[in-house]
Amino acid sequence: MIIDIKETLETSFSIRGEKSEGGKDLVNHTATKSYRAVVKKGADESIRFAEVTEADIACDYRLPIVNRTTWHSDRSKYSMPFAVCRTKDVVRSPSAGNVFNIVCNFDTGPLETEQCLQEAPKEPSDIPPQVSFEVGSYERVIFQDKEGKPCWRLPGTNTPFQNPITETIPTMTLILTQFEEKLEFQDLLDRSFKVNENEYREKPAGSWMIGAVRITDQDVTLSDGSVATWSKVTYPILLSERYYYEPCEDVTDPENKIFIGHKQSQPLVDSFKVKDATSGKVVPMIDTNSGNVTTGYIYKEDSPPSYVKGMERTAAPGGNCDRPDYLLFKTQDSIDFDSFLRDENE
Repeated sequence: MIIDIKETLETSFSIRGEKSEGGKDLVNHTATKSYRAVVKKGADESIRFAEVTEADIACDYRLPIVNRTTWHSDRSKYSMPFAVCRTKDVVRSPSAGNVFNIVCNFDTGPLETEQCLQEAPKEPSDIPPQVSFEVGSYERVIFQDKEGKPCWRLPGTNTPFQNPITETIPTMTLILTQFEEKLEFQDLLDRSFKVNENEYREKPAGSWMIGAVRITDQDVTLSDGSVATWSKVTYPILLSERYYYEPCEDVTDPENKIFIGHKQSQPLVDSFKVKDATSGKVVPMIDTNSGNVTTGYIYKEDSPPSYVKGMERTAAPGGNCDRPDYLLFKTQDSIDFDSFLRDENE
C-alpha cells in the first residue's frame, strides 16, 4: 500500500486586529493548509481502500502535528513560527474511497504585532521575540498621606488604626516569548524566580523578577527546508520599583529614595522594645497616658551612646520623622538576563 500526500492550493491566510479584555489593540494571524492523500495499490499487493481509516491518514508523519507544527509556505517561503497547527480535519472523498481531504488550521493567538518572516529562520535568534505588557497593582501601607497628614494612628491617643491606610502602587509585568534551542527542565528551574543582576530595560539591578518560565516544543521549518524542534519559551517578568525614605529625610528629594525592588521589607514598627542600652531586656511598649500596650517605632541600628537596636524611637506625630525605618532582605538569587533574553528591537 502506498499513501501519496501532497499539499493543495486551497489555502487561506488572514491577519486580523482585535482588542484584549483591557481594550489593548492586538493582532491575530490565522492560516489554513490543505492536503490531499491518495491511497494506491503496491506493485504486488491488493488492498481494500475501506480498510484505510481517517485515523491512519491523520497520524501520518508527513502532515502537521497539532500544537507542535508551525506554519511555513514552501511556495512563498514565508514563515510564521508563532502560528501553530491547532486543528487537523480528515474527510474521505464521497466519490472516491481512496482519496482523503485534509485541512489544517493554524493560528498565533493574540500578538502585539504582525509576525511574517519573508525568509525561514536559520536559528532561533532569527525569530524576533514577542513582548507584551500587563499593568497590575499592590497595596502598600503608608504612614503619611500625600499631603503629609499622619495616617496610621489616632490623634491624641496615638493608638494605631486597626486597618492600616494603604496606597495603590502600579506594577508592570513584561511577557516575553522567544524561540531557543531545546531547553531542559533544569534550565526552567535555573531561570524561574530570579532577579536581574545588572541593569535591564533601563531599570536597575533587582527591579525585575522572572516568574514561572513556561515552555512548549515547536517544529519549525528552516531556510534549508529541514525541520528543527525548538523550544518556545515564555518569561513573565515582574517590575518592582518599590522604595522608601528613611526617617527625617526630605521626601521631595529623589536622591533620598532607598530602593527596595524585589527585596523583602520589614517596617520597624512593633509593640515590644528593648528597655535600655545596658540590660537588653525586651518589654512591651506602654502608652504613658493610658497605661495600655501600644505600637511604635524602634531603632534600626545602634545610636551611640544611649540607644541600641530595638529601643523605642519616638517621633512627633505629623513631623518629617514620623515614619518607620525598614530592614531589607534579599530573598531571590540574581542572574544575567542579557545572557539568554533577547531584545525584540534587535
